[in-house]
Amino acid sequence: MCSYRWSEYEHQTYTRGLNMSTKPDVVTFISMLSSCSHGGLLTQGRSYFKEMETMFGVKPRVEHYACMIDLLGRIGVLDEAYELIREMPMEADKLVWGALLNACRMHGDVELGKIATEKLLKLDPNDSDVYVIMESLYASRCKWDEVKKIRSVMRGNG
Repeated sequence: MCSYRWSEYEHQTYTRGLNMSTKPDVVTFISMLSSCSHGGLLTQGRSYFKEMETMFGVKPRVEHYACMIDLLGRIGVLDEAYELIREMPMEADKLVWGALLNACRMHGDVELGKIATEKLLKLDPNDSDVYVIMESLYASRCKWDEVKKIRSVMRGNG
């Protein structure tokens, strides 16, 4: 409930700012999208993401995409989140792929989790968190052979 109230507060602040002719900037939109993500406000988040460029001329940065992937992932629309990543005009970074992997863990999507894991390990092969999250995802689906493989890789990496 707290995050919903905070999202509503930020939405009201945003709306008041528009009424006062204050132009939102890059940071404002990161805050708004993050708030929507934590509040589960998919419709508002989509609207803010679209308005950034169409109404205010603010080009979305990788941080804005990461917020949208997190929002879509928390809601459970993982295919849409992955499609958004594929349509990004820049390379997805660790924040973007990490948001998708976490959503896959939350919703039990092993196949998409494998893709996110592969991308994350290309970006940072020594990130042990990726292995831990993927191990958790496999365990949640009772894929014990895969859990053993992950543990073996982790032991081998030190």
